[in-house]
Amino acid sequence: MRKLTFFRISLLVCAVASALSVSAAPIELKSEGTFEPNGLGATITESVTSQTGGYGPLSSLVMNIDISDILLGVLSGTANGTGTYTGGGGTLTFELVFSSYQTSGQNPGDTDTAGGSWTATGGTGTYFNATGSGEFTTLFTHTGGATERTATTLSGEIQAVPEPATMAALGLGAAAMMRRRKRA
Repeated sequence: MRKLTFFRISLLVCAVASALSVSAAPIELKSEGTFEPNGLGATITESVTSQTGGYGPLSSLVMNIDISDILLGVLSGTANGTGTYTGGGGTLTFELVFSSYQTSGQNPGDTDTAGGSWTATGGTGTYFNATGSGEFTTLFTHTGGATERTATTLSGEIQAVPEPATMAALGLGAAAMMRRRKRA
């Protein structure tokens, strides 16, 4: 009877560990920094001011977004970009699609708002092979110079893909317990 109880508890722990290892976690990152045009594109460099959720610390760190063709975005309403949040927990890389753009003018103090969707393309550390998606908004404040102030909010869900070794170890452990149970 004791062996059967141990076996059931072990299988339950194995099943819960497997389910938790692939569960999606909400994430919200807020950052502030600067926007600088570079040819046909632009670069946004920001420091993370707050992080909610995710799989490891990215706060107090750096976010970089490279927009491939800002002029196309202004003219057509859609622009593409890539981004990276880097921190103590690793890096999270993602692709962006800017699909909305609103402007209040080009004078100092005027603001533009751009937004769209993001899709995780991987990462390192606790974000290794991460998948996920969500929405983002970037607020641009005109300064009258070549560089503008920015504030970005990125939110959505992220899912860490478990390493194959972890899943293999769980499978071998479950197989060993089943074999042990058959002997008993």
